[in-house]
Amino acid sequence: MLTLITIPVVITLLFIYYQKQLTTHRLKLSNEKLSYQKDLVNSIIESQESERRRIGQDLHDDVGTSLSNLRLIIYQIGKGSEPVEFYCRESNAIIDKVIDDVRNISHNLLPANLSLYGVAGAIHELCELINKCGNVNIIIRNDAPFLLSNLNDKIALCLYRVFEELLTNTIRHAGASNAWINFAENEGQLTIHYGDDGKGMDITQSKKKGIGMRNIESRLEYLNAVYTIVSSPQVGFNIKIQIKS
Repeated sequence: MLTLITIPVVITLLFIYYQKQLTTHRLKLSNEKLSYQKDLVNSIIESQESERRRIGQDLHDDVGTSLSNLRLIIYQIGKGSEPVEFYCRESNAIIDKVIDDVRNISHNLLPANLSLYGVAGAIHELCELINKCGNVNIIIRNDAPFLLSNLNDKIALCLYRVFEELLTNTIRHAGASNAWINFAENEGQLTIHYGDDGKGMDITQSKKKGIGMRNIESRLEYLNAVYTIVSSPQVGFNIKIQIKS
C-alpha cells in the first residue's frame, strides 16, 4: 500500500522538477536571445555612427578646408593684390578639388562600380585591385551569375560591404597569402564561400571581436542570411553564407 502511494508522489515530484528545469532552460535561452539581439542592435548603431563620423571627418578635412581656401582667395580678390586671372586659376583648381572630394565621398556611400557592373563585377574589380598590389592573391569562382545579377539594390550593397570588410580583415589582420570567393546556387539560394589561409581567429572569444567582424555579422543579420564561420588560430578563416533570392 505504501509503495502504491509513494510511486505517484515520486512521479509527481520528478515531473515538477523536470518542468522547473525546462522553464529555467527556456528562460536562459530567452535571455541569451535578448542579449544577442541587443548586441546586434548595438553593433548596427556602432557601424552607422562610425560611418557618420568618417563622412563628417572627410567633409571637414577635404571639402571644408577647400572651401575655406576659396573664401580666402575671394577675400584677396577684393584687396586687388594680384591679377584677377591668378585668382581665377586658383579658384578653378579649388573648385575642381571640391568636386573630386564630393565624388569620392559619394562613391564610398554608393560605389559607382556597383551601379555600373552589378555586385559580381564590383567585387571582381575590388579583388583585381587587391591582386595588383601583390599582398594577397584572390581567386573568384562565380557559378551563380543569374542570381547575382538579379539581387535587389539593398542586398547587393550589403553584400558588397560585407566583402569589403572580409577583404580588409584578410589584408590587415590575417597575414594571408591567398583568399578565395565562390558563388554558387543551391535550391534557389545564393551560397557564398569565402576563405583565406591566414592566421585565423578564435571565434569562441565573441567579446573580443573587432568592429569589422561585428559589422559583417550585423549586415548579414540585416539580410536574414544564414551564415557559418569556421576559424581557429593558425588554420585560416572561412565563412559560408546563404541568402534567399
